[in-house]
Amino acid sequence: LVAYFLIIEDVYQKRVKRGRIVYRNTMFEVYNRRHLRKELFNILKQMEKMQEGDYYPEVNPSFA
Repeated sequence: LVAYFLIIEDVYQKRVKRGRIVYRNTMFEVYNRRHLRKELFNILKQMEKMQEGDYYPEVNPSFA
């Protein structure tokens, strides 16, 4: 959802305050906060390093 915030801000030049994730009977409201944006940028950096072959994350299968 945070990535969508950034896309909308880039395309429409407007800051998004919050977004909603709606499931069958539940709704989550996510606010566009600085710490979430920082976390997204860190994840994107890790993905870039993985593409370059410089980073291999630890894998902990949940089904083990």
